[in-house]
Amino acid sequence: MKRRTDATDAEIVQECLAGDRDAFGVLVDRHKSVIFNVALQMLKDRSDAEDAAQCVFIRAYERLGSYKPQHKFFSWIYRMTVNESLNRIRGRRETTELHESMLVSSPETTSRAMVEAELEDRMGEALMELVPEDRALILLRHYEEMPYRDLGFVFDVPIQTVKSRLFTARRRLCEICRRRGIMPTGGIA
Repeated sequence: MKRRTDATDAEIVQECLAGDRDAFGVLVDRHKSVIFNVALQMLKDRSDAEDAAQCVFIRAYERLGSYKPQHKFFSWIYRMTVNESLNRIRGRRETTELHESMLVSSPETTSRAMVEAELEDRMGEALMELVPEDRALILLRHYEEMPYRDLGFVFDVPIQTVKSRLFTARRRLCEICRRRGIMPTGGIA
């Protein structure tokens, strides 16, 4: 038998299903930072992201029997993370309005690092204006570099649908960025 650190995720899942409860800890250790980061990107709240990640791992453990080895475990748990995050977003009763005071204008003498940090903050705010599904799609594709095939699995749609939805989400994000003055009115898309 392979050492657990050398075993594939599918092999570790089989160990768990065979009764080895400790084996699941290896999967948690492998994927906890990425799962947390996806939840954090979507929820924009550290505490909510920690709770979401914990719920995802609990749910994954409870549903290990439904995991299909022909798919990557990583994609399977990503799907759970996206769904958990979307559910939490939908469940929020209060929405935070963006105030003009939250938008920082860059002074002419600002260093390059400050300008980049400001742009990143403003892009983050623009992303938050997207509907949760569009935001999740853009985050997973462009920030986590998830392949189209895996996105199709996560969103339970064909690859062509993923590409179409991603195209639409990008256009919406570009429009938000133009409206906020983050990019010129000409530009792409």
